[in-house]
Amino acid sequence: MTERIWPPRQVLPAAHTPCQGNAPGFDIHDFLIPGIEFRLLLGAGIPADLRALCAQTSAMRYIASTTMLIDKVYETFMSLMKTSTPTDTLLKRVR
Repeated sequence: MTERIWPPRQVLPAAHTPCQGNAPGFDIHDFLIPGIEFRLLLGAGIPADLRALCAQTSAMRYIASTTMLIDKVYETFMSLMKTSTPTDTLLKRVR
């Protein structure tokens, strides 16, 4: 499992439910709460360099603070906003 913490001034006030992806030889499960992304890699084919970054099992217990994911997360949310359909119920809550 890896955790990445956003720098405090650039936290996106958004979250997403757990989602799954695939890479050659392993699966990726992640979710985002404001300021923290959790990522779980499962499978026998996880490369050694990624295993070395594990916050649970590596000797260093890495937790990264990075701005690298900000653009990706903004891009994903903007894409979802373009294809989503607003509903009256949600619009009433926002106003």
